[in-house]
Amino acid sequence: MIYILNHAKNKNALTFAVLIFIFLISLSYRIIFVYNVNFTGLHMGTGLGHDEYYYNKTAANLIEHGVFGYMTDAVPNAYITPGYPLFLAAVYSVFGIGESGILYAKLIQAFLSSFSVLLVFLIGKKISDTKVGIISAAFVSVYPPLVFYSRFLLTETLYIFLFLLYFYTQLSAFKKEGYFLHFASGVVFAAAILTRPLIFALMPLPYIYTFFRCKSGFRKTAFSFLIFLLGFILLMSPWWIRNIITMKKFILLCTQSNPFYYGIIENYAELPQSDNELIDGIRLILHYLKTKPVETVKWYTIGKINIIFGKQDYWIQQGHMYLSSVYMLHYLIFITGSIGVVMSLFVEKIRLISAYIVLNTMAQLLFIPVERYAVPLMPLFAICGAYILCHILRQCKNCGDDAAAYIV
Repeated sequence: MIYILNHAKNKNALTFAVLIFIFLISLSYRIIFVYNVNFTGLHMGTGLGHDEYYYNKTAANLIEHGVFGYMTDAVPNAYITPGYPLFLAAVYSVFGIGESGILYAKLIQAFLSSFSVLLVFLIGKKISDTKVGIISAAFVSVYPPLVFYSRFLLTETLYIFLFLLYFYTQLSAFKKEGYFLHFASGVVFAAAILTRPLIFALMPLPYIYTFFRCKSGFRKTAFSFLIFLLGFILLMSPWWIRNIITMKKFILLCTQSNPFYYGIIENYAELPQSDNELIDGIRLILHYLKTKPVETVKWYTIGKINIIFGKQDYWIQQGHMYLSSVYMLHYLIFITGSIGVVMSLFVEKIRLISAYIVLNTMAQLLFIPVERYAVPLMPLFAICGAYILCHILRQCKNCGDDAAAYIV
């Protein structure tokens, strides 16, 4: 494929054709899961998992009763951010509540996940070249957990699409120095945060990175960030105003906490009950760092990373085992992507995307580790991995050319 891209007379047309092929493969793979891979006997005997059940119920209550509340029938709350339930409510308002609405929500997610593949291509191309974009897009088009999660009523698919759109808009804003793009990236970042708020603390990261990388003037960088904040505040304002009116207090994101108390040791069932998990958790981890420093550090690094990335969150029924044929792709993406993260210390092109991987992973290591945490990060690993593979291929080609020249 790389040879063809390097020697085709019309590279743009060929690239477009390859992208269409990748997109169709991606969409077909996901639609197979929507229509053919189903689960029964999950939460309350439904085909929906615990979180799926309550996301679905929250969206239905919002339409039928005008009440936004998670895990409640009539009492409003701000336990979760509203992005994903609003997405479901928008789908249900068009296609109906019930099986029909759920089916169309999954189909729309299949398309969103496939469009995410195209965004991966655009990001890979922007930070490097077309070859990196094509390889990384091919990776994520058939990466099993991304396909798998697109058929669940969970935040992953919508969040990944919004985050990739935000990241691409940010790259474009800094390249073109357009203030409108900074504003737009703020809006999209808010949409991603309203769907999944984990990366809220990383909001200033691209501006800090650009300030030191380009040695841009402080005023210019600060003004760009202010424009970004305007877009962010614009989309967040309705949620803040709603909370002030309904909940009688300002709530920045949500009231749900993700305490690290039960992530302090591997067998969290051994931990005593706590009245204040945050305070008790801080005290407990300081105690373990003092009394068992090696074991504690090992658990928070090797132990948790092995659980999150050691295997992929992916299971299918016996009749569809052929879909597991790309199972090993997880390890290729993770290993090459991890090499890329290390190499980013010396390679500027993938440094920012590696910073997102590292900081996001560090945040996740604070909590109970699960394989699901890896899913939103794998498109970023795929881009770094594709860059490393292309770098290796270029080095091999240069060695071959040098050897040929020497022989001649």
